[in-house]
Amino acid sequence: MFIAFLWQLMRTSILQLLKNLRSHSKEKEITDADILIWANNKVKESGKTSHIESFKVHQTRFLSYLSKLSYCIMRLALSTYLDSLGQEHS
Repeated sequence: MFIAFLWQLMRTSILQLLKNLRSHSKEKEITDADILIWANNKVKESGKTSHIESFKVHQTRFLSYLSKLSYCIMRLALSTYLDSLGQEHS
């Protein structure tokens, strides 16, 4: 139950951030479907086969998926950070 509540807080926060970013452009508002497409693409790019069609999946399956997505994002962030360190020392 706590994880579901935490996810909803994070989801609401992300949607609000994306809505604010989109307000500066003429593009459409970000939807849950857009987030799912992005997340599924990130997981697929990492070589994993997991995907979800909605946020209303069983909690155990969702936690497994969320851990894979978090790993993908962490790897990308770390790679970007390490690249920036390499450029600073060049």
